[in-house]
Amino acid sequence: TIVLSTADATANVTLPRGLHISGRVTRAGGIAVPDAGVTICAAADRTLCDFVDSTTTDASGNYRSTILGPGSYLVEVRAPFPNPDDLLDGWYRGGVSGNYAARLADAGAITLTAADATANVTLPKGIRIVGTIRRAGGAPVEGASVAVCAVDTASFCDSVADSGYSGSDGSYRTGIVSPGASYQLRVREPADDTTGLIGGWYGAGGIVRTRLDASLVTMTTGDRRLDLVLPTGIRIGGRVAGPAIETGVAFASVRVCRVVVTGCQTEEWATADATGGFLAGPFFPGDFKVRFGAPFDYTTGLRSGWYRIGGVGGFTAQEEDASVLSLAGDATANVLLPAGYRISGTIRADD
Repeated sequence: TIVLSTADATANVTLPRGLHISGRVTRAGGIAVPDAGVTICAAADRTLCDFVDSTTTDASGNYRSTILGPGSYLVEVRAPFPNPDDLLDGWYRGGVSGNYAARLADAGAITLTAADATANVTLPKGIRIVGTIRRAGGAPVEGASVAVCAVDTASFCDSVADSGYSGSDGSYRTGIVSPGASYQLRVREPADDTTGLIGGWYGAGGIVRTRLDASLVTMTTGDRRLDLVLPTGIRIGGRVAGPAIETGVAFASVRVCRVVVTGCQTEEWATADATGGFLAGPFFPGDFKVRFGAPFDYTTGLRSGWYRIGGVGGFTAQEEDASVLSLAGDATANVLLPAGYRISGTIRADD
């Protein structure tokens, strides 16, 4: 702080020389990679890039950061777009092959003190998973997708590469992945499929329902071929009626749940059409229960409950009395929702 009272003051400052990180991005054989993206990140955070600067490589593959202060930094290198050589993105890590690391967690820090630093990186060529997707009997499936997922315990797919979509001949080709790494595959049926195809996870014996049953796909040095067959799932359909059995209950809700150790796990919510008809699925075979709900406008006065074989109108109010449907094929569950009762009265002020 400079305090001025009755005289001028002098403030001399010596500006330090700024520092740079520079280098060259190449591919196998020392061939330059122009238009690669280079991002400089602060090294304190190893979970995401704490952005400091970015640039791109020139026609010779060279780059140079803007002025940086003393400190520790990480260098991320991204393949150019388009990427005809299928190069992998990655991070600088000195002392290893190509000064390359695939993950941020494995990146090497560059510490700048009084001199510039050099970070040359050789981007390796990625590989893909390729194959065909067909239905049982061999007919090709168009529009199915294959996502390459990181191996973890999450129920969802943490995708590490662009999904491949099958063409009219059933062929697909995923995005670029790393040689030597292991993945799991999530396969989805076409969005517009009406034939009952069901997606799932890749298993060595075929498509499976859960990630726990999925097989690892370990990549080596070249593209991996996996031909997939999508199974046809089962469906549960029927009709929701009211006390006058000929009257369908429009917009009734239908919950189909799978019976598992921890309870009843929802597979799908469906809504009855104008005639009370519904169709849910497709599902993998297994044990199911079905719950029916009266329309949400509450004007029908109907009760909600569960499907029970042999119950009056196929209905029971309690889940513990519901029928467990052990299904390997399609099934029908018709129900007659009974009329419910109401409690009514008046609410008055206390005089």
